[in-house]
Amino acid sequence: MSPIRASCVFAVLACVAACSSPVPDNPPAGAGPRQSAPAGEGPARGIGTTGSARVENGVASYMSDRLDGRETASGVRYDKDDLVAAHPTLPLGTIVRVTNQENGRTVDVKVVDRSAGGANRPIIDLSRAAARRLDFIKAGKVKVSVEVVER
Repeated sequence: MSPIRASCVFAVLACVAACSSPVPDNPPAGAGPRQSAPAGEGPARGIGTTGSARVENGVASYMSDRLDGRETASGVRYDKDDLVAAHPTLPLGTIVRVTNQENGRTVDVKVVDRSAGGANRPIIDLSRAAARRLDFIKAGKVKVSVEVVER
């Protein structure tokens, strides 16, 4: 085996060994407490708990009118005039209270669909009716808190 090929093999093996090493149970010094979602609810995504309620803070957007009439993940047809939402991890059928952090308005919506989760994505996508109640139609997005009201 050539010296170059041997060093490549060694580098690959070192990478594999480093990637397969276990993650320590203790977080690094100065790191905050780990947050985990209750069993079966997916990643925490910035969800904290206040008492028995789950609260998530982030940005909300509203669904396009082009989706009106399409079937949602729960099987119901999306109606832009219903108080419904799409969320990446909450169980379908969950009722959540969404609060516009800029003006204090709130609306309760039912999670009927899935939205794309991840960094730089809204934490919840609302129907046009819900966005109107929260008064952010013109802005398109707004900072919100989302609290589970009923499962």
